[in-house]
Amino acid sequence: MKVITEETSMTHLATLSEFNLFLELPDDSEVMAQLVLAVPDTWAWVTGILKMRKLIADADMLSGSSGFELGARDKVTIVGGYDGKGRRSDPDIVRIVSTPALPDFVSFSYAGLYAHGSIAYAKQIAAALLRQRYLGGMYFYRDAHHDHESANSAKASFCFTSNRIMHGETRADPEMRKPYLHLEWFPHNGGKEAHIASIAEACRSLGLHEYGPGPIQFVTH
Repeated sequence: MKVITEETSMTHLATLSEFNLFLELPDDSEVMAQLVLAVPDTWAWVTGILKMRKLIADADMLSGSSGFELGARDKVTIVGGYDGKGRRSDPDIVRIVSTPALPDFVSFSYAGLYAHGSIAYAKQIAAALLRQRYLGGMYFYRDAHHDHESANSAKASFCFTSNRIMHGETRADPEMRKPYLHLEWFPHNGGKEAHIASIAEACRSLGLHEYGPGPIQFVTH
């Protein structure tokens, strides 16, 4: 596997790709936290979920779990976990307020959107949870092009486990078998490689490898 170095610059990589880069994530909580913190504060919003490792190993336990959801305008809500059919269970509020234990999970639903133009609060929460060895998936978006959340100039997708984490459920990802970081920028929405430069620099300084045993797996848009 290759390592991202100063010689392997993002400019060089961009000439080989259609604006995508996959990187393999190590099983290192501090590295995971540092990469999340490298996402610019000015990016617009984030979605995803971070769960205690016991819930990653046994997805059925999530149906009886309780945690927090950080939403738009940084609104925090106590929520229950999802059952096997994608339905939320009622949270155990008494347990949450009567014990000093950490929450079973924290989910992010448009966190940072309309929150003074910053995802800093969501990043701080995510970094703290990762350092407590929580795992899951997070998806950071730079903007909402023309007020359309799904039309973005750049995106950073973190999968901190060998499974994809979506909407509170753990699902096997048929294409990705290892934890990964996927960086994308979209010129048709004004995206530039400079928009992911701080994350790419963190990847280089932390010695991340390109994903898989072969060349970087680029996806054509």
